Amino acid sequence: MLASPLTKPWHGIAYDVRGRGRTTGPDSDYSIPSLAGDLGSFIDALGIEVPHLVGHSLGSAIVMQFALDHPAKVRSLTVAAPAWVDGMPNSPGAVERQRS
Repeated sequence: MLASPLTKPWHGIAYDVRGRGRTTGPDSDYSIPSLAGDLGSFIDALGIEVPHLVGHSLGSAIVMQFALDHPAKVRSLTVAAPAWVDGMPNSPGAVERQRS
């Protein structure tokens, strides 16, 4: 089943997290706080004031951290298949976890 597009005035925006998908990043600091900072920079660059955030898996940890750091900048928060609460079993910056 295909998801139907969002109706106006809604817009969905998905981005590649640092070191994931087609986005390259430094060989260091793939911490959740740093990735949440990247999300904040992305939101600011787009000029979005108070977005609804949705995160899946690792993305859920990123949006939750962003919401904890900037609660006034989050309209709503939805997480699906959230990341481990006690940390990931392997470093998210490990070379074997990177995709090109």
